[in-house]
Amino acid sequence: VTAGSPVSLTVTATPGTLNAGTYTGSISISSASSGQVVTAQATLSIAAPPQTIVLSHLGFTFTGVAQGGSVLPQALGILNSGSGSMNWTAKTVTASGGSWLNLDTTSGTVAGPLAGVSTINVSVNASNLAPGTYYGHIDVSATGAGNTPQSAMVVLNVLTAGPGFEPA
Repeated sequence: VTAGSPVSLTVTATPGTLNAGTYTGSISISSASSGQVVTAQATLSIAAPPQTIVLSHLGFTFTGVAQGGSVLPQALGILNSGSGSMNWTAKTVTASGGSWLNLDTTSGTVAGPLAGVSTINVSVNASNLAPGTYYGHIDVSATGAGNTPQSAMVVLNVLTAGPGFEPA
């Protein structure tokens, strides 16, 4: 290699299990004939993966009785498959029937990636609904998440109340 005939070099970094951060090093090239050494500084920056919302369920089905009692709640787990802790908020949206879909909490924090889980209890109230099928969804948002919001669909089947029992 001479000054008149430059050669291109490719340097490849394999970050593997390195944590997020900035790493520095140097690359030295020496001439076999002259012994001259040229050193170039190298910097590798590794960014933390963005927060990512993961829901334990993408859908729920409930069955209740018109003007009936309580329907057992179901749990929705919220996880972060990205980095760091993740603050989230949740809200319900119903297509008809008013506010029959409820959450026991609407905000929280997942402490760490895939280690911590926030749990929301999802409940429905069919006592003021006519027989039929009702649709809604739960939206979970997190400001730092690249996939915000994420939704879980909810279907509520309300059955007709049966005849009452009378004493004999």
